[in-house]
Amino acid sequence: MEAEPCTAAEALLVELQLRCVDDDAGPEAHTELALQRRVVESERRLRCEVLSPLPSNAVESIFLCLPMDMRMRCREVCRPWFAFLEERRLWHKLDLSGAQRASASLLMAAAARSGNRLRSINLDRSSLITYEQLLAVVQANSGTLTELDSRCGAAESRDLATVQIRQLIAAAPHLRKSLACNVKGTPAEVLELLRDETVSVEVHGAWVVGAAHPNDANDGVAPLWLALSAHASLQSFRWSGELDNPQNWAIVGLAQTGRLARLVDVTINRLRYLYLDGAGLSPDSLPELTRLVAEAAHLKTLIIRNRYRLIFRGDGVAPFCAALRSARITWLSLSAVNLWHSLSCGIAVLAVLTNHPTITTLVLGGNPPPEENLDNPVGSQLAALVAADGVLSTLWLTNARTAKWGDAIVRSLFEAVARSTRLRQLDCVNGGISAECARDHVLPAVHANASLKQLTLYESGTAEADKLADLAAAEALVAARS
Repeated sequence: MEAEPCTAAEALLVELQLRCVDDDAGPEAHTELALQRRVVESERRLRCEVLSPLPSNAVESIFLCLPMDMRMRCREVCRPWFAFLEERRLWHKLDLSGAQRASASLLMAAAARSGNRLRSINLDRSSLITYEQLLAVVQANSGTLTELDSRCGAAESRDLATVQIRQLIAAAPHLRKSLACNVKGTPAEVLELLRDETVSVEVHGAWVVGAAHPNDANDGVAPLWLALSAHASLQSFRWSGELDNPQNWAIVGLAQTGRLARLVDVTINRLRYLYLDGAGLSPDSLPELTRLVAEAAHLKTLIIRNRYRLIFRGDGVAPFCAALRSARITWLSLSAVNLWHSLSCGIAVLAVLTNHPTITTLVLGGNPPPEENLDNPVGSQLAALVAADGVLSTLWLTNARTAKWGDAIVRSLFEAVARSTRLRQLDCVNGGISAECARDHVLPAVHANASLKQLTLYESGTAEADKLADLAAAEALVAARS
């Protein structure tokens, strides 16, 4: 059986043992140590092979620049590389950030190479590792781990509850001064964590859930804004109503008592991601939304999910549209904002989005369409949006089952899809499409558009027997391309 490779420390220990062997010791001791010496010498020769002709520190730097999964595979190339990459110091800092598809098995394997003596872990934008798996690694390396970056990208969030953050710090006390993460909790819970002087958390994202009634002056929201303003690292913010209690969806009230204005004040110079879910926004919120869109130079993602409450109406719509026209946002969601309640205002917003220079993903789902009329202004504007020679590549129009688009709008939409060369993904679940519209407009448009790579017309799990044959054929055609 092939001998396990030795580290430099193990090699030195063998040398010392060889020198200390008594001449009167039995032949078994001499034989075992001589065998170990030959293994050590063999490993030294292998190291010379992998290091030549570059200096060892240069080779080490090259290996450390490789993505973690590639570095693991490099151990399988040859014996010299395997021996070199067994050095534990090469695995003390694990960087699984960025575009790497980091899995729990990769994290565990890389941690094992360090002998459970990890010093830092970077999981920024690595979303395939659960909190339980992360906690297990932290506990196994509790004595040496001093840095942890557990952030995630906006679309694939890993928000840690305040109790989970305290569990991580309890498992590895040295993390107290260097833990970067997204935190989730009620205003009181988040505020308590931020004020805890024994915990120095670098908050990159905050998800505030289930805030108190807007008329409650002691809800802790104002002090929370003040505490967040001290965290220069804050880049993402999500505000949610009590998701399990629909009766409270409308009372979270960022618009009331100036809460939205204070949030904008705190985050406007650094925010990259803002998600307002059930925040009780109204037409009175438009001036602050306008200020945010106009002045937040770093804002790339704006998601508004307003639980069917009207926002776009009145004199505030025009300034908002003007600000949106010059914004550098790449992902915009105006979901369940009752966009077509005031038809002229909804059309004005959609006109600004047509041929927008930076928006690549647009979500307009959950907005009940107006009653069909001969002019069909919504269908015409959606068609102009899709046919425009802009950067829009993803469009989500999925509506609730009780708010279907109808044939007139779908017909105009897919006439534009047939001409589009930039659209890559289209979601139009619950479109209310008839068999005639599917046969005469949807399927021919999909045949004509070779650039479309993802099409969703039915909810996941819909039985084939419940699908229109032409719509199912359209989905299958697009799926075959990708």
